[in-house]
Amino acid sequence: MKKGWKIAAVIGTVITLAGTTGCGLSFQKILQAAGAQTPSTEAAVPENTEDVTAAVTEKQTETAEVVTDGDPLYQELSEWQFIFSSGAGGWSTDFTVNPDGSFQGVYHDSDMGVTGPGYEEYGTLYYSVFTGQFTDYTKVSEYVYEVSLGELQYEETPGTEEIKEGTRYVYSEAYGLTGTDSLIVYLPGTPIADLSQAYLSWVNMTWYTYLSDDFVEDTPAELPFCGLYNEPQEAGIFSESLSEKNTGFIINSVHFPGLQSQKAELYDDGTYWYEDMEPAGMYRVINKCFTLPNGYGINENQDRFAKACIEETTGATDAEGIYVISADMDLSLPAKTQINGWNALQVSWSEGQNEDTMNYCACVYQDTAKGYSYCYAVGYDPDGDIMDGEMANFLLMSLSLSGSPAHLSSADESGAEPEKKTLAYVKSGPADSTILVDEVEMVSISDTEKMKEYNIDPDDVTNDYTIVGADGKYDEYPLVDGCTFYVQFAENPLHPNMDASGLREHLGRGGQCLMNLYLNGEGRVLLAYEPYTP
Repeated sequence: MKKGWKIAAVIGTVITLAGTTGCGLSFQKILQAAGAQTPSTEAAVPENTEDVTAAVTEKQTETAEVVTDGDPLYQELSEWQFIFSSGAGGWSTDFTVNPDGSFQGVYHDSDMGVTGPGYEEYGTLYYSVFTGQFTDYTKVSEYVYEVSLGELQYEETPGTEEIKEGTRYVYSEAYGLTGTDSLIVYLPGTPIADLSQAYLSWVNMTWYTYLSDDFVEDTPAELPFCGLYNEPQEAGIFSESLSEKNTGFIINSVHFPGLQSQKAELYDDGTYWYEDMEPAGMYRVINKCFTLPNGYGINENQDRFAKACIEETTGATDAEGIYVISADMDLSLPAKTQINGWNALQVSWSEGQNEDTMNYCACVYQDTAKGYSYCYAVGYDPDGDIMDGEMANFLLMSLSLSGSPAHLSSADESGAEPEKKTLAYVKSGPADSTILVDEVEMVSISDTEKMKEYNIDPDDVTNDYTIVGADGKYDEYPLVDGCTFYVQFAENPLHPNMDASGLREHLGRGGQCLMNLYLNGEGRVLLAYEPYTP
């Protein structure tokens, strides 16, 4: 599903949506991409990377004591395969943790260009098999812990070397786990804003997507995996899930005002069904993870997959006007088919007839390795005054991955409801708590009554509409906390949503844009978006 690997710069995304071969890059694939040669347990050079993986697994099994229960934190760590790698240079440190806090792993760094007598064929391999123990830990915050690191034990003494079967083995320390007495633990779901920038400098390069010839970083709102950080060495360690359950969740960083939770079900296998609705049923959001039968893969038949997701999400078997947009199409807004760099589909359709018609737009995605499928759908009454198709599509552009199910609902926890929707020219306010507003009205030439009311000559109108009511007088409107603004042409094309500070930067000094504002009963702005105007 990923667009491609650029090994010279970065070896791709090792995020986990669900499992060691889920969205992320498995240990086997890391070795394949890096071209690493790793010895078997008898120190022979394997013929291929499948043998490498088997050798590492066997060696880890040999040194690991099987533990069926343990401390809750260590139990969580035992659900992940930890990887320390830059993605370049063919090196990595890979290890797993047991529920009692013990761990075992392998470090390797191949350099086939460093040769000599007896190792001309395979060059030099820096290598170690190690074990260790986390001794105790302290809780730093809801998602962050600090674990004490005991002394590492090595199968071969670091600093020694030998030549075997065409390879020079230089036994080394476990890069990333040395030079410190403790590690910082970032649990899945840790807000990215809470992470060390030095840690992010390692893991950010594993979150990416390509837009034309540009390299665009797309960091999620919350950590989708379990991370470890060696603070003294500024070494950032990421992980892939070992769980057979779903461990990936789609969340929206923006909650639409007026939505109230109707369903919140998280199942034992990690799948879920969350549904939020406006009290009168004029608009709704469904966020669902589910499994589909074999043959319904996103890469097998996109239309069939989309229709299966529609039926699973809303129950509709007779949806009309189904339209599917994939990442390989020429898009003006690539965010419609991207979630943190992973390719998805945007699907639109309608259900019902006459006054019961409901239009939908959705983002659908699949973890092809484990078979979990995802659908985040926004439905709205086409005759409604508050939610429209443009706003619904914008909501799909603030989706993000998370390793925690804590924020699956899209309901506004504040309980705020939009009581008015108004069109206005908007400027930044004197502070980030306000904006300056000049309310206007957009009139179509097909609205003959409005044209007469404003004494507008249709021959003077271009693009089939005109804006009236602008008097150049701007009133100061207060914003609710966390008010979000969507713009058509954001600097970051993946996420056009921004706060008041971002809007100020976007508009520049004295700039303005036309926006639809959602206001509560007190006249405070809840949410705003810039409509498309031809």
